[in-house]
Amino acid sequence: MIAEPDSDQPTYNELGQVVIDPRDVPGRRYKLLYLAHPAAIMGAYSADGYRWTIGNDGKPITRAIADSQNMFLWDDSIDRWVGYFRYWNATRRVTRIETEEFWSWPFLYREDIVLAPDALDVYDKRLDGGFHRAGEVLDRREDKTRYSPDNPPDKFYWSTDNPDHLDGVDFYNQPVIKYPYAERAYVMPFSAFYHKPDLLEIQLAISRDGIHWDRPGDRQPWIRMPLADDDKTRRMYASPGVVRSGNQLYHYHTAIEQYHGASPPGEYEIEKMPDYIGQIRRTELRLDGYVSATAGNLEGGFVTPPIVHNGKRLELSLIHI
Repeated sequence: MIAEPDSDQPTYNELGQVVIDPRDVPGRRYKLLYLAHPAAIMGAYSADGYRWTIGNDGKPITRAIADSQNMFLWDDSIDRWVGYFRYWNATRRVTRIETEEFWSWPFLYREDIVLAPDALDVYDKRLDGGFHRAGEVLDRREDKTRYSPDNPPDKFYWSTDNPDHLDGVDFYNQPVIKYPYAERAYVMPFSAFYHKPDLLEIQLAISRDGIHWDRPGDRQPWIRMPLADDDKTRRMYASPGVVRSGNQLYHYHTAIEQYHGASPPGEYEIEKMPDYIGQIRRTELRLDGYVSATAGNLEGGFVTPPIVHNGKRLELSLIHI
């Protein structure tokens, strides 16, 4: 769809995101940002969302080299394109950069990080420990390199088949949404990858400007792993966007019955998987219902943050169960 295999243009590696751009001419109504081999960030345009042309004369739209699962949006509150890209430092964090011109994005720097693990994310002892990769995979590498806790961040290599070295957390998949049903609201149902259990679960981050993010829920999953699947689901990723139907909101995500490291932690051989795995699931919530205070069986209460209100009426949403 993007380039033929024998084309001299960079070939498709991983889809980023498609947006509709009503500000451009009809022939460039659809914009696509994607990752090309080996790690170049490319842009393409289309009139119908099906037949695509690589833009910027076939050159990358930034000098930055990013990881997978990158996304972008037009932020009408600042009239600029905003991109969220994954960044190594030493494990993966989320960065934010912006531009007025889609075909020219700035470089990524450590100062652009807007979401990173902190002390509350430590699973065992450290944030930058190694993650599991089946030893069979690592032995196929020419240098057979493994993670070492003695390596400095600039020499960081995160894969290991030693279960004693499993620790730390990465942030994957940052599907930022400029929430359309409230002012100054941004939502990010990202995936936190905890290395020791080899588990990717969807957590929630919220923001008023897309730069400064809060993580409600005390690091608990926002969307929990499916129940009664014999502990097979290990990876979940939310898709960008939200669908509204009346007073209900729908989010979609994948659930994959596969370890990130190609086998259970500590196993040497690659786990044999069926030809087809994974599901697409839908999560339903009430309008504006991303966060709530839920009472237990006993009497309780809570204190809200300070609220600045210029109107004459406040409404409190209560659900009796």
